[in-house]
Amino acid sequence: MLATTSKKTGLLIFKFILFLSLNAFSFVYAKNCEMWYEDSNQRQVGYLPKDAIMKFYDTTTWKRSLKEMDVFMVRLNALYFKKNQLNDYFIKNKLYKVLKTHNVKLALDVRGATLTSSSPKKHKEYKRELKMIGRLSKMGVKIDYVFFQSALCESQSPKKSFDVKAHLMDKAIGEIVMYAKEVHSKYPHIKFGLIDALPIKGLPYKEPYSELKKRLKANGIILDSILLDGPYSRIENHFRGLSWQKIVAVENFVKNELGIKFGKIYTDNRGGMKSDRAFYENLIKMAKRYKNAGGDPDYCVLMSWFHYPKYTIPETQPYTMTYDFLKLSNEMK
Repeated sequence: MLATTSKKTGLLIFKFILFLSLNAFSFVYAKNCEMWYEDSNQRQVGYLPKDAIMKFYDTTTWKRSLKEMDVFMVRLNALYFKKNQLNDYFIKNKLYKVLKTHNVKLALDVRGATLTSSSPKKHKEYKRELKMIGRLSKMGVKIDYVFFQSALCESQSPKKSFDVKAHLMDKAIGEIVMYAKEVHSKYPHIKFGLIDALPIKGLPYKEPYSELKKRLKANGIILDSILLDGPYSRIENHFRGLSWQKIVAVENFVKNELGIKFGKIYTDNRGGMKSDRAFYENLIKMAKRYKNAGGDPDYCVLMSWFHYPKYTIPETQPYTMTYDFLKLSNEMK
């Protein structure tokens, strides 16, 4: 009897130790931030590289990336630009089906709220994007996020007077609210965020961010997060007085003062204009430098709007976008 009891006790202790070991292993390798990915447009508005499209036909070329990925972001204009030749069948049965199968959320990177009233062309873009969002919904595509690309920072210039800048900022915030209200009224599940570079341009950001959150809230809309657009070389070379500590200060303001999530865009302007390898090396340097400075973003977003990387897949080939994504993901663990 005693021998049997001792064996059972020993087995329970062994199972308990094994449980702790496995969970400790999981803790060590847990991601500190959600991993987000957006295909490069290779410096062409609305462009989607051919291999970026083909990866949805052959998921073996980026299978590990899909496991690591939390959110796939796509520039909305890439879905309707004719030169990409993306029909409803591809969007629904290839792109969205792959994301859904791998539990990857979908975020739209939109430009329709940027300088909307500045020209008939910009207003047409706003209308076209709203129509595309409706088209996606009718297909059964679930949109999880809509992010307003540079809608605040592109309204500003250091050369303009204080009064002009204040007027343009007020107008820019109003255009974001107008767009968000239109989408929210039909698709209340969608979360909204801002992609912005005010701090990178050396411009005031606290009041605009606070005002945007306030005015969205007044319309029953929550601002989910802010993604900071600041390439590695600009921060590293102290563009307009930038430093890694100043970027961390922006993160702290967004998370602690605004009480919303903060995302950091990982990219590089110099490396992205030089070569695949240069982009990759500066990308990894950025991850290390920001982490060492105390940066701890909620969302880590890989983007490029430069000439490099030239290729999207395969993820096993240095230095494709998906290869870079896996290395960045590993760096953020």
